[in-house]
Amino acid sequence: MTKLSRRFVVASLSLLVGAAGCSRAGGPADPADTTRTSALLAPIQNDWEDGTLQGWLPRPGSTAVLTNTTEAAFSGTHSLKTTGRTAGFNGPSLQLVTQLAKGATYAVTVSGRLVAGTPATTLRVTMQRTVGATANFDTIVNNTNASDTAWVTMTGTYSFNTDNVTGLLLYVESASATASYYIDSFSIVQLAPPPQIPPPNTAGAAATFESGGLEGWAGRFGGEQLTNTTADAHTGTRSLLTANRGGAFNGRERTADHQIAD
Repeated sequence: MTKLSRRFVVASLSLLVGAAGCSRAGGPADPADTTRTSALLAPIQNDWEDGTLQGWLPRPGSTAVLTNTTEAAFSGTHSLKTTGRTAGFNGPSLQLVTQLAKGATYAVTVSGRLVAGTPATTLRVTMQRTVGATANFDTIVNNTNASDTAWVTMTGTYSFNTDNVTGLLLYVESASATASYYIDSFSIVQLAPPPQIPPPNTAGAAATFESGGLEGWAGRFGGEQLTNTTADAHTGTRSLLTANRGGAFNGRERTADHQIAD
């Protein structure tokens, strides 16, 4: 082979990458990460039996006061009590931006009951989904009748498909601005994972050039001349000849989009 600095032959290429996803469910994720494809491999469950708030906080900007209590419980002996509310959106909240994945579908369940002496009203479950500086309010469970005599279990599904999500704040609110209530037996379970678009490549990529064509290869900058040739071959009878190169970086290329899983 002559003029090695100007032309060379690719005789065969094979690229095989296992179809593996990158799971971030085991630890915290970047709140601004909008490429997350998997999260929440295990359910989130709160029963407040340990005597703490278990990560729940009064919804930011509210006057609500949260207390772990044994006054009432849907299961076990503890629940989370919310008092001191002065507006309908005041209530207990849980930040989930590092836990939920774009495109996945989740089942959300929580039981609620009004504190003794509180007039009958409704409870609902809402997600405040923040995109940049814009807050969006997604209903998970619509207004559900609640009383101080029995527990009511609220169940709904949730998913989101927007990019640049910086906050996912789930909270339990009431149509009454001043109602006090308990919540218990909260859970989020993933029903369906995010869709793979496109599906992961399980076959890898290979080029033997025995077809007589370029098999997906092209000149890197457009000036290179690529030819399927029988002049030489590593295996079989054909290879890919690259000529008309103007520099060391000139050559042939093939896209690996969707063929390498991170």
